[in-house]
Amino acid sequence: MLTKYNTLIRSMVWKVAGRQITREDVDDLVSAINLELMERKLSAFIPGRGMELSTYIGMIAKRFTIDEMRKRHEFTRNEGDLRDTEISDNTSNALALLIRKEQQSRVRRAISDLPPREHDLICAMMEDDFSVEKYAVANGMSSNAVYILRCRALRLLKARVRSGDED
Repeated sequence: MLTKYNTLIRSMVWKVAGRQITREDVDDLVSAINLELMERKLSAFIPGRGMELSTYIGMIAKRFTIDEMRKRHEFTRNEGDLRDTEISDNTSNALALLIRKEQQSRVRRAISDLPPREHDLICAMMEDDFSVEKYAVANGMSSNAVYILRCRALRLLKARVRSGDED
């Protein structure tokens, strides 16, 4: 009976594991899933409870594959020297922090270069937490006019940040 569902199980394994495993690993996982189904899981299936057998088998295959991928990931993480991972984590964190600070300064520069109306709107929305409606009332504008102004401001801002990327 399980040979009928082997294609489903195999496709679920490939879908979950992707390029992280080899064809032989997929064969091993399909066999392990079949064994799990035969030993325990099929006896727990109750027909007529709102789930088809194929859906149940697909769900078991997905969960089993996820568990196996987690076990493999933990195994490979524990094999390496912990000091190396701590150093690489600190290095990557410092690099990510540096990149984020650079991006923030580019955005600040781009905001300060906006025309006055767009600059005021962006600052009111970002710093003072103004909504479109609140800004419209405070400045005697219609909501539609504020939406248009916001779109223009965001378009200009995006263009200026991108041009800063190319420098």
